[in-house]
Amino acid sequence: MGPWLGRYEFAGTLGSYKPHFWAAQAWEDVRAAADPALRSALDTFLSALIWPGTDPDTDAEHVDPGLFPSLAPLWRHGPLIARGPDTVVRLGRCWQETAAALPRLGGPYARLAAAPGRWIADFEEFTRLLSGWAEVVREAERRRWGLVGLPL
Repeated sequence: MGPWLGRYEFAGTLGSYKPHFWAAQAWEDVRAAADPALRSALDTFLSALIWPGTDPDTDAEHVDPGLFPSLAPLWRHGPLIARGPDTVVRLGRCWQETAAALPRLGGPYARLAAAPGRWIADFEEFTRLLSGWAEVVREAERRRWGLVGLPL
């Protein structure tokens, strides 16, 4: 890798976006049970990366304005995640707020979002994927980089 590019492979995803989709779905299933501070921080963290947000009619792109002249000519299979360095700093703060409170979501997750056989079957897999995103965000922030998520 060059000095301006790093690669991160999420454990257990096999390069697929499906675990990210199912983690976003799990968040949708459990978010009402989260306390307001955790909900706000995790909403911000996930909506910048993998979750379309609270509007079910929105097909959210996870791309900061101005990173590309236009999204129209960009061929892509699946969602595109492209966040600039300023967004990465904001996401780092959101994760700091989220990390300490996340374990309190385990019980509600088991009741509302656990789905054996799904890519993200339980709270442990959910937190593992989110922790992977946190690792990516921390490293990008340390290097003052942005993020680009590409399915392999």
